[in-house]
Amino acid sequence: MKKTLFTLIFLLSIVFISNPVYAADTVKQVDIGSFDVWKNSSGAWIPSDPPRYTQAYKPGDTIHVTYTITAPADKADKVVGVKSVNFVTPDNAGTAFKDALSATTYSKYDETYSLHQVKQMSNITHNYIDNSKVEISADVVLTGWVEPLGFSVKKVWQGQNVDGRQFYIPVVIEWEMADAAPDFWITSPNGTSFTGEPGSSITIPTEVWNSGEKKDTTDFISWWDGESWDNKVAKYDNLTLGYSEKADTPVTVTVPAAPKTLWFRCNIDNNTPAGESDLTNNTLAVTVGPNNADVGVSISVDTTRPKRNSRVTATVNATNHGPATADVRLVIGENNGADQVVNHYDEDVFIFTLAPGESKRLIYKSSGYPAGHSTYFATKAEVTNTTDPYLSNNFARTPQIIWQAPAPPPVVPSSDIESSLIHTQ
Repeated sequence: MKKTLFTLIFLLSIVFISNPVYAADTVKQVDIGSFDVWKNSSGAWIPSDPPRYTQAYKPGDTIHVTYTITAPADKADKVVGVKSVNFVTPDNAGTAFKDALSATTYSKYDETYSLHQVKQMSNITHNYIDNSKVEISADVVLTGWVEPLGFSVKKVWQGQNVDGRQFYIPVVIEWEMADAAPDFWITSPNGTSFTGEPGSSITIPTEVWNSGEKKDTTDFISWWDGESWDNKVAKYDNLTLGYSEKADTPVTVTVPAAPKTLWFRCNIDNNTPAGESDLTNNTLAVTVGPNNADVGVSISVDTTRPKRNSRVTATVNATNHGPATADVRLVIGENNGADQVVNHYDEDVFIFTLAPGESKRLIYKSSGYPAGHSTYFATKAEVTNTTDPYLSNNFARTPQIIWQAPAPPPVVPSSDIESSLIHTQ
């Protein structure tokens, strides 16, 4: 009875489990193939995958295998050769999987494949073929590393005497790459806005990464906007990074009294190293400023000449110009024309929080007053959770408001009355 054999099934579909790290000009790939042996319903071992393998193999036999592996699809166009092919065992798998592309993870290998992989693979040779392929030949002993008989692939519906055993053949290939180049870039993992007490020191955590396929060395500098590199804030040299590796480049600065831009740059002169694949991502800017909040207010009224006994509506706008969040206590009330004063006997008090850039609109309605009464309306904001560096815009006042008496009725001249009477006779 003929069985469907899964002979030398090599896992060519690459699943990116984690960001790989490449050595200079090479890419590592872990490939796990398999070889199956079968016993038919008569209990006899049969040839594996004829006509390629015409001999009947069984567990414990030594076989000579020849097979082809293709480079990962997204790297194939840059492959120019093969540097090495090595047998992967449970003893060296940790090193083999590190920084390598693979269709599986090291954990999956350790839990499953390593139990049933061949124990011996010798006389390994490789021949690079165009189109990013390598032909591998080796002698393999069909004895499992932990389970000597390998992994059972027999189906439940198959006969009692039928048996199928699968043995895994893991190798690590180091592909040689053409035109490999580094690509350094900078990130600020905690964001691009930093605050602190003016005059204090804060440390900004920045990182230099390499997303290019070549391991190389670069440098890093930081400086304040408007100043030259000679007045650098920080500098790092000899940052050697492989693919997806990073270097921590923390920068400690003194917090300025007003927000300032701080610049970072790697590959300072565009020639450290030469030939970097992308220079447009080498610069980053962040803002550093005091952790205070500048809250400003404005006030307007619907009329400055209300009728007697009518109420006046005042509208107040409060805005947090940042850079920090502000807890605000704001009062609105009458004013006698003096600065920074709001009469307490008729004031309205509002408590609220403003995020940087946020505004709040508030309404105040006065009492009605008799004709001739005059006053001003004013508003004043106080930041209660931090300092406010610009107090001049915390207070605002309206023009003077004067309540008006009703206009007297018009006076009609007597001559007009007489004319009207004559006309009506």
